[in-house]
Amino acid sequence: MVLCPIGSLTAKAVIQFPTAAALSWVSHMLGGSEVPLLPERTFTQIELALVRRLMEDALEDLRYSLGTLLVLPISFGGIQYNSQFAQAAATSDLVIVATFSMRVGETTSTATLALPAETLLPQLGESIPVITAEEQQEKLHAQLAWVPVDLSLQLSPIRVLPSVILGLAVGDLLPVPHSRHRPLDLVVDGRTLARAAVGSNGSRLACIVTDTEELSP
Repeated sequence: MVLCPIGSLTAKAVIQFPTAAALSWVSHMLGGSEVPLLPERTFTQIELALVRRLMEDALEDLRYSLGTLLVLPISFGGIQYNSQFAQAAATSDLVIVATFSMRVGETTSTATLALPAETLLPQLGESIPVITAEEQQEKLHAQLAWVPVDLSLQLSPIRVLPSVILGLAVGDLLPVPHSRHRPLDLVVDGRTLARAAVGSNGSRLACIVTDTEELSP
């Protein structure tokens, strides 16, 4: 855990990543080739100096990327290997946490960034106007309407025993409880929204909606 003081605030920002991943980065910085993740251990003095330099560069990039959201200076404060002794913030402090996937060569690891909310929220309040609860709900519904979902055309499902599944072989016949003349189900995330008959649109298969389900909010 890299503890990063922010201005004169008591709470600190925290950048957390696997020690083994950092040791792999150090190997690259010293001209080493691709190595597997090394066992977890504390840094030597040379490794600590290199990781510190790496974190100082990363903090400069973070400060630049956040722009006017982060108005207070942020700096490298030290490394802690045990979260119980980190003392980064009080238990009642509000913290904003983001998770990232980092890839160096063929090695991928996960890192988290935790920033005290008091460093960002004042700037957000200035740039984002306060809206009512009704307006929030309207904006949420408007946004959700543009989120793509998977829509499938299905037969009615059948219930079978695991022994039947494990014993399936080429040529087995499974009776489906779906009438030959009944339209298929249009399903989103396991929920039937409508029924449709199979048709075509030029050279492609298509379906014609025959009726819809009444959906509750």
